[in-house]
Amino acid sequence: MHRLSSLALAGLLCAGPALPAVAAGGNDFCDGIVEVPLRTRSGNDYAGGRCQVDLLHDRPSPLDPAGGVRLHDLQWDTLRRPPATAATPVRLEVDVGPQNFVDGEALIEWTFESSKTGELRLLVLSLWRSDDSKDAGAGPTRVLAQLYAPGRPDWSLAGPSDDLGETQALAVADLSPKPSLSRFVLVFDGRQATVSVEGGGTHSFPMPHAGWTLVHLRNGVLARKPWQAGEGLILWWPVWLAAH
Repeated sequence: MHRLSSLALAGLLCAGPALPAVAAGGNDFCDGIVEVPLRTRSGNDYAGGRCQVDLLHDRPSPLDPAGGVRLHDLQWDTLRRPPATAATPVRLEVDVGPQNFVDGEALIEWTFESSKTGELRLLVLSLWRSDDSKDAGAGPTRVLAQLYAPGRPDWSLAGPSDDLGETQALAVADLSPKPSLSRFVLVFDGRQATVSVEGGGTHSFPMPHAGWTLVHLRNGVLARKPWQAGEGLILWWPVWLAAH
């Protein structure tokens, strides 16, 4: 399967209100910790902040002082968390920053491995926009969820085009929200992965059998042309992803 060949890939131009304050630190995945709550629901806020991931070009960070767009990669076993089960699933609530996509695509990749057979599965969330001829600009943010059977543990959709032959697309779901994209939720219970988009759809991707573990969490970018300074997107993940 070609890399979303049927879709008009979009790049991301981050524009909008001032961003929350960010503390230095982070790790290979997080660029820093948001020090103020992003939102309050039923009196509960995000105590301790959030893990901020900058998918921006030419935005310096503690781990990327020169700026540029890089692949944010988190090896799940470094978190030393208990295995995901039906009773204790892994749940990730992710807030999405302002978007104005032009010629590129933001990727969220979650890789799973079978403890029985060593098989791999890769769940990819693609955030993209197509040109809107009516408004002479980008259309609404779209969310596409795809499940792949990758050919090796480090395979990524953001890798070389030659690598696409090593993988197989197994399922796809359009979860695009009607209003603007602001949040999505990933849940994994050892048997299936579920994606929910606020204001959009929900879809579950079952694994062939029980006994699957998390391997990688990645954020990356696909772009058809070099991005200009400031183009990109910011995602806010749970703060415990920075605790390793």
